[in-house]
Amino acid sequence: DPNDPDTDDGGVPDGIEVDVDGTDPLDGTDDLVDDDADDDGLTDTEEGTIGTDPNDPDTDDDGINDGDEVDGTTNTDYGNAATDPLDPDSDDDGLTDGEETGTHNTDPNDPDTDDDGLTDGTEVNGPTNCSTGSTLPLDADTDGDNLRDGREVNGIRIKQRVYFSKTRDRRIGLVRPDPCDVDTDNDRLRDNREVRGIRIKQRVIVRDRDGGSYYIGKRKTNPVRKDTDRDGLRDKAEVTGSRNTAHNNRKSDPTNWDTDLGTVSDGREVAGGSDPSNVHSGLKNPRLRSGPGGIG
Repeated sequence: DPNDPDTDDGGVPDGIEVDVDGTDPLDGTDDLVDDDADDDGLTDTEEGTIGTDPNDPDTDDDGINDGDEVDGTTNTDYGNAATDPLDPDSDDDGLTDGEETGTHNTDPNDPDTDDDGLTDGTEVNGPTNCSTGSTLPLDADTDGDNLRDGREVNGIRIKQRVYFSKTRDRRIGLVRPDPCDVDTDNDRLRDNREVRGIRIKQRVIVRDRDGGSYYIGKRKTNPVRKDTDRDGLRDKAEVTGSRNTAHNNRKSDPTNWDTDLGTVSDGREVAGGSDPSNVHSGLKNPRLRSGPGGIG
């Protein structure tokens, strides 16, 4: 019909049927109707049912076409699970679905892909206390120190009591080690060893009235302070005795400024050639009485 652009009322103009599709302009049943106006992989009818915009291939502007979200086409690392085409961030983790599937390879339906206690968005964009910029959303322990990133960022409470002087002591309390550095305080002890405690096999000689001797045992130190008890010796030097060479590398307590209770700090004793684990080792202290083999 020269007066009807679609003679067979099949939905496709006669000229397109003849010149492009090769269908019969007199048979409406063979018309190749395009029912996907925005070419996003969903028919306009499907989009009407879902609630997406049939004229916008990416309704939520998250970088993934509506059809791919519904079919899970781009989510190949996580079982092709569908994402929400009406929500740019299906799991509300601070990353768009497109960023998760296209850039970071994180799960767009799981806010914490590596289960480390931090959302994927926080790991990628911060804020965290990572010294190198950001933690890894696909690695629960970015620095490999056997402490999960979430624990290091959110804080770890250490109940170990520390003695700074005869009259001042307190618990270490809440600390936030660097999740991107295995040794936050650079004391040559890994953060996890400081947090979980180190067993120090050392007998300490004290004055008889204080009980004669004791074993130091397990001590937790501060992973963000290289000298937990502020006695002038780094924690590593105390737990290994590396500075106490004059006395066969005997160890001292990194949580007690005065391991042998002789009222002289461990750092001063080592600097003076005395043994901080033996009150009778020889450093002069006017508060202790002199005697054979004693201090004074």
